[in-house]
Amino acid sequence: MKRVQTLFALLILSSSLARADVSLFVGSPGAPGDVWTLDESGLLPPTLLPELTGIRLLPIDVVGRTQLDQLRGDVPHLLTDMPEGTRVVLPGGRCLYRYRREVENGAQRFGFFSIEPGGRARVLGEVPGAGPARRNDPVQGRLAVASDGHALLLSTTLLAGGDLFDLDLRTGVWTLRTAHLEPRSFRPDGLCLTSAFGAALTETGLLRFERFPGAQVSQASFAGAAPTYFGTEIICSANGSTIAFRAGDGPKQSYFHVARATGNVLRISNTPQEIVDAGFLPAAGSGPRMALSPDGKIAAWIVQHDDSRELFALN
Repeated sequence: MKRVQTLFALLILSSSLARADVSLFVGSPGAPGDVWTLDESGLLPPTLLPELTGIRLLPIDVVGRTQLDQLRGDVPHLLTDMPEGTRVVLPGGRCLYRYRREVENGAQRFGFFSIEPGGRARVLGEVPGAGPARRNDPVQGRLAVASDGHALLLSTTLLAGGDLFDLDLRTGVWTLRTAHLEPRSFRPDGLCLTSAFGAALTETGLLRFERFPGAQVSQASFAGAAPTYFGTEIICSANGSTIAFRAGDGPKQSYFHVARATGNVLRISNTPQEIVDAGFLPAAGSGPRMALSPDGKIAAWIVQHDDSRELFALN
């Protein structure tokens, strides 16, 4: 019986490119496949990278997406236009993908690759699966894309070490930012990466690091009593100077907090309240519900009352 092949383009090429290659995923339905890069001239044979042979595409998503951002061209976009997995398109045209592949003894490796604006596939690195059999997905939650679009921040599950990694999309270099810490449980939407610093919410606090080679995270200090509860998401100002999140003694006893690359975290609301979540996709379809002005000087959030909601803004 003739085998049916799954064949689809991993990148819809821009008509503005005068010359471009094209990358395809080739495989049978329900089975692993290979990524082929075809030369634009048609004179060279397809390029197959060893890491992208016999792979299965996985879902990928980024933190901070809201319904209001769907028509913006300067933010990452999630596309669900493939038979398997998803892809994230960055403002510069680069497309990001996740995959897994089987190696020796049934273990699996999990990786990232990109399709560059010129159409060629590029491996961004891979890590072993978690657990005794090395088969569990090690990536925790969604990824944060740097404000300049050139790096990712990702966290791993407790089973995989509970770590924080910074991935440079230009060089493919991975930097471990939690080398000196015990495993941490990271919030699924609690990552942020700016041009100057990175931040991550855990179940026990806020971690920050400055973005230079080898820099490690440190636990942020609070001006006043430290919270015992932390929300699940961070929001970032457009200029990358300021982040904000909710924290307090519980979901209905929270305050709005802001922080910068260094210095104490500041509590800017006065009364413990039930602050509504940030409204990130895919969980919420009506976001954003927390916001910072582009320069980080104005904050806004929504409080849930018994039968109504109230908007607060502070300069």
